[in-house]
Amino acid sequence: MTSRYQTKMNKGFTLVEMLVYMALLVVISIAAVASLISMSDMFQQQKAQQLVTRNATVVLERLLSDVRSADAVDYFGSTLTTTPGEISLIRGATTTGYSVVGDVLQMDVNGSIASITDSAVTIDQLRFYVYDNTTTEFVRVMLTLSATAGTVTHTETFNVGAVLRGSYE
Repeated sequence: MTSRYQTKMNKGFTLVEMLVYMALLVVISIAAVASLISMSDMFQQQKAQQLVTRNATVVLERLLSDVRSADAVDYFGSTLTTTPGEISLIRGATTTGYSVVGDVLQMDVNGSIASITDSAVTIDQLRFYVYDNTTTEFVRVMLTLSATAGTVTHTETFNVGAVLRGSYE
């Protein structure tokens, strides 16, 4: 009868075994949570970077297209070399202006105003520089955008330029 009683007692786990299993479970859980937090931060960083890049692409492609097709820069309607800058481009009877209102870049085409940046993106800097050598005009744009996704903020500066085609034809 004693042998039967001893086999019954050996069927369960000892206290030491339970503590070892729990310690392993805690270590694995901590590693899993840390990797999930790291992946979440990377996702937020990627989302913020994507917002900045997408908005910069839309703004700069539209702006450079308008600069290239313009005949002249309206110096009286433009604020150059300061931030936030404004530029007014003339092409025939059409005047196209770019300016920052709040945190949104707006485009004004003969009084018709449209926002061209997402409200989730902040414009930290917008400067326009015009270089004129009496035969051609060159417009340089410096744009700094920021976006926040969760706790991560991504900021990037873009420098682009184009020659006004109407200035040398």
